[in-house]
Formats: sequence, C-alpha cells, structure tokens
Amino acid sequence: MQQTGSGIYAGLPWFNHYWGRDMFISLPGATLVNGEFETARDILRSFARYQNTDADSPYFGRVPNRLRPDDVIYNTTDGTPRFVIALHDYLRYSGDRALVEELYPAVQRAIDGPMQRWMDARGYLRHEDADTWMDAKLDEVPWSPRGTRANDIQALWHAQLLAGAAFADLLGRGEDALRWRAVAARVARHFADDYVDASGKARMADRLTADDRTDFTLRPNQLFALDLVDDPLARAALTRHVWESLVYPWGVASLSQDDDGFHPWHHADACYPFDAAYHNGTVWLWNNGIAMQRMLEAGQVEPAYALFK
Repeated sequence: MQQTGSGIYAGLPWFNHYWGRDMFISLPGATLVNGEFETARDILRSFARYQNTDADSPYFGRVPNRLRPDDVIYNTTDGTPRFVIALHDYLRYSGDRALVEELYPAVQRAIDGPMQRWMDARGYLRHEDADTWMDAKLDEVPWSPRGTRANDIQALWHAQLLAGAAFADLLGRGEDALRWRAVAARVARHFADDYVDASGKARMADRLTADDRTDFTLRPNQLFALDLVDDPLARAALTRHVWESLVYPWGVASLSQDDDGFHPWHHADACYPFDAAYHNGTVWLWNNGIAMQRMLEAGQVEPAYALFK
C-alpha cells in the first residue's frame, strides 16, 4: 500500500495501517520469494525513515510498532529485530548491497540503541511486559505479561546481531562486526542453561522475570527460540511437547488448555473483555509456519503437511 510511504497493511478490515512486526513477518513471502525486489526495497527504505532517532529516548533505534498518517508509536521490542532480519533476507534474495549501505546507519541505531539501554549482563534483551507480540492490555495492565526477557525476543535479538555483523563484514566495518558477534555469542552461550528445564522435562521458560525467575507458562513462542538450543534431542522433545499441547488441526493456540489463564472463547462478553483471550488461548495462524518448520527439521513431514493442508 501507499499510506505513510510504502508498506503492507497488517490486516483487513480492522488493521488498515502499518505495524512493523506484521510487515516484516510478511515481507519475505509478499515480496522476496516472488522477486518483487523493488517493492521490498521501497518498504524497507520507507519504514527506516520513521526510526526513532532521538538519542535521549528509551526507544532510540526502534522502528515503529504502529505507523499511521496521524500517529507513530514505538512500544514493541520485536519489530526492530524483524526489520534488520528482513533487510538481511532482502540482501540474500536480491544481492542489492547498495540498500545495505544506505540503511546501515539505521542498522547501527537498531542494535546499539538497545545495547545501551535494554541489554542485561548476559547479553539478553530486556523489555516491558507488553512489548512482545502478546501485547493486549487493559488500562495499561498486560493480559499476558512476558517481561523482562521473553524467549522469542532473545532469538530475534540473536538473529538481529548476526545480521548486523554480516552487514558490517560486507561494508568493512570490522569493529561493529566483532562487537555484535560477541554479544550474540554471549546470548547463545547462556540461553539453554537459563531457559530449558534442567530437570529433564521437555519445557522451555517463556520468559525470565525481572527477579530472574523462570516462567514456564506453555506458549508457542519457544518454537522461535529453538535455534538457540544446540541439543537435537532437546529440540525434538520441545517440539513434540508444543505440538501435543498447543497445535490443533487448524492452528496453534497461544496458551495451553491446562493453564488456569486459558480462555476457551475469543468473544465471551458476559464473562470477560475479548482482549483477555487475545493471547490466552486464541489460535494465531501465523504461528503455523514455525510449527511446521520445527516438525520438518525433526523429520516429521506428515504432521507438518496435515497442518499446512
């Protein structure tokens, strides 16, 4: 679309404007695999213009969560890593080094801003309770709190750091590459010990809390974080556990039915506001892709194909 520059609407009819997260989840399938490189380039260039460049802002370096002609907000953590990862995907498909050179200052801000303001001692990226894709709130109180270090955010942060390092290598910015790879290595070194249940159960923490407790609420987000688990048996066991607990024939649930917070209907207005169920049971079809991918990696083609079908 051409609303506030080039972009992809998050959805019709309700979301007829741009959301950074949705846009960059969609960009590879919408523009890259079919060779629409000019469109992809316009989208990346257009969205980069709205990056937060206020060095005094806690959101310095973030690209917008939501971008409308009358409003820009930066209240999400995952949109910015997805922007950098999408630029890396664009480079891999198109070979267009010129756009990487043009947007490299935006990449630097997207990485160094969070490193200065939000990174902890182990290299993890911290964030507020509702600053992931599970962002529903009531009067600023999150329905699905995931602060301060959600598992999928760490996987995206790790991928963002490696993408940035690849750009730095390409452009001869060796100091940036070394710095960013060092943080990525720190995240990878600590992740399995901090997030995967050491008791032998097939469980991954959905988040680390502010006081370093592990929250083992069963959600699908761990599917994105399996890239940070080296042990193939652990990866397979975690994949199986998610599929047995969360994957229905029509899609992936946002919370286990066995959880006390599970909401069986999205709209049950006599019982609760519908946002209460938004990420606490509702099926989100965009998670089907990563669910199928993990099963394919485990050699389980038939269940993956059944979900695809």
